[in-house]
Amino acid sequence: MHSALVGKTRLASRVAVGAITLIAPFIGTMANAQSKTETGSALAAPLTLPDAAAVFGMRQSVLHASLSPDGRFLAVVQPNGSRGEQVKVLDLTDPNAGPLPIAAVDGNPDRLNWCRWSGVRRLICELYAAVRLDNGDVSYVSRLVAMDADGKRIQTIRLPQRNGQTLGYTLFGGAVLDWNTGEDGHVLMVRRYVPEFSTGTRLVQSEEGLAVDDINSISLGTNTILKARKDAQE
Repeated sequence: MHSALVGKTRLASRVAVGAITLIAPFIGTMANAQSKTETGSALAAPLTLPDAAAVFGMRQSVLHASLSPDGRFLAVVQPNGSRGEQVKVLDLTDPNAGPLPIAAVDGNPDRLNWCRWSGVRRLICELYAAVRLDNGDVSYVSRLVAMDADGKRIQTIRLPQRNGQTLGYTLFGGAVLDWNTGEDGHVLMVRRYVPEFSTGTRLVQSEEGLAVDDINSISLGTNTILKARKDAQE
């Protein structure tokens, strides 16, 4: 019991050190801005307009964080420039390891919302963007992508398609309902199915509405748990 407690204490300490390592550059930036207000006077002098704008517009240093099921890896989503985001992974079992950037978007137009572990070595991340549709309307579109802890094997989790063309837009990339299915790499997702149309063949996807699927984020295999229902609500 004592050894288990020591192990948990060391892991908690490593998580804390890892978090400090990831946000240190942002702490330094804020400290520099603060020091400018305290130099040369007992009372804080007003910030210059550029400095005030920089502090006001500063993005969060950590947008999202997730610890792998076995406690080995810490995945953090951080700002990438003024609009984009990046994912960094820290190996908590290696005291000499630094944060490893594994994926990034520039925000034009893709944005990265979050990343979370679907298994001990597999991540699922949500990408989204504002796009203009054919009819001129502007709408959000989202997609879920899976990747390994080192950023390799990046794959989009797509709806099953056959030979037809969809009878509508597929804007919703799905949402995870259950991260703990009991099988490594598997998640339960709710997804909106859009029927297909084709001439000369019946091999089209005819389901419509929301469905619940068991997704293997490693192989991208799909097993339908609840069939699509047109009248289902999110």
